[in-house]
Amino acid sequence: PLNLYHKPANKFVAGFIGSPAMNFINGKIIKEDGKLYFDFVGNRLLIFQEEKCRVLEKYVDKEIVLGIRPEHIGNRLTKIEADSAKVNFLTGKVSIVEHMGNEEFLYFSILGFELISRIDVTKSIAVSYGEENEFYFDMEKAHFFDKDTEKNIVI
Repeated sequence: PLNLYHKPANKFVAGFIGSPAMNFINGKIIKEDGKLYFDFVGNRLLIFQEEKCRVLEKYVDKEIVLGIRPEHIGNRLTKIEADSAKVNFLTGKVSIVEHMGNEEFLYFSILGFELISRIDVTKSIAVSYGEENEFYFDMEKAHFFDKDTEKNIVI
């Protein structure tokens, strides 16, 4: 089960394993200044792992699906040391805050994409319905799926 969780062979398996389910975002790989980014509606997430970049290089300017688990999307406190340059932070509008005791689920949207973040309460900040908040996307944990075959591109 852990292998399926960490290295799903396809989008179906990725979405089936884990609760809440993996977030999926349609977009494309773009290359700018020698760096690869996942771009969706003008929002860009930097892909910086060499292994992933080597494989994704052949997908430049092609549509793919990004898969990222809710626990790999944090708020500005969860990865504060990540980057003072704000790399891989995107602003989303919070629609639901679900307190679960030791963690909370933040449901938010970025330009029509509905996403879920799962945050440890010790790393949480006070967020309310309708507020905009910065969310950190841990791209080291991201999965990339071929749009047509739905197979995991980088396993």
